Amino acid sequence: MTINFDVNNIVRSLSIAAVALPMSLSLTGLIGVNTQAARENLNDSAQEEVFESLREKLTMPCVNFRISKADSKLEREAKNEIDEVFGGDVAHASVCNFILS
Repeated sequence: MTINFDVNNIVRSLSIAAVALPMSLSLTGLIGVNTQAARENLNDSAQEEVFESLREKLTMPCVNFRISKADSKLEREAKNEIDEVFGGDVAHASVCNFILS
């Protein structure tokens, strides 16, 4: 059994691989970068929408919480409104610091 090596075919195959491989790897990298950037933009815009929604709902209750006297009716109502937005008891001062900053 003899093995015939066709040098022209081997050289041609290696040449094509040498040119095509770096190009395909660079295109794959660009596609990955674009996909990552699109995901980050989507996450950022979704996060901004949530923050804006919270600011709309909580600005007035946080103002009331900040200006009310301790253990007053206004303070309790403000705390209740804040708790309703989050569906449970939260650190009211921290929430209001975030919302009003």
